[in-house]
Amino acid sequence: MALGLALPGLQSGELSPFTQALAFAERALESGDELGARKWIERALERDRKSTAAWDLRARWAAMVGDRDELVYARHREYGLAVGQGRKRSELKALRERLLELDPIAKDLLGMAARFVKKLQPIAARYEQEGRPHAAIRVHKQILALDPEDTESQAAIDRIAAEPDPSLAGDAKPRTSSPTSRRSGFASTTRSTTPGATAPS
Repeated sequence: MALGLALPGLQSGELSPFTQALAFAERALESGDELGARKWIERALERDRKSTAAWDLRARWAAMVGDRDELVYARHREYGLAVGQGRKRSELKALRERLLELDPIAKDLLGMAARFVKKLQPIAARYEQEGRPHAAIRVHKQILALDPEDTESQAAIDRIAAEPDPSLAGDAKPRTSSPTSRRSGFASTTRSTTPGATAPS
């Protein structure tokens, strides 16, 4: 499929670049165009890395090319984003069941991460109440290591780092993506989600 091919029935400018990328990726997958699908999915993720639709397309691409590890990773990202975005319980249940069919071990991992996050959140809140911003930020970063889609901890870091203390300014810098995956060609985030951090004293 040519990347410049227009979608039938749509005038130029009717679709945003992101929506257009999703549409082209969908069409490429349907036609079996592995290279075209990968390029359009990558463009979609460049514009919105928190789109569950884009991660679903990436998972389907991985299934098409037979990359199981990439497939499981994409489904993990899709589910994690859906949880962070507060999707309906029925949708989350369906996504979780689909994920666990691919990765049964994830059931224990997801449960462990949730338990750790639940324990760390009040610790971070207490540090902030006691006027210990550096400690609070460290705990919130540990929460984000367990659950990268935890919007409360990210917002807390941004709020605390905005205080008039030059030593906190570095924590307000936006997070950047990791290097491109050598195997799939996709830009990806850190894949490790294993709980292992401890709260600072």
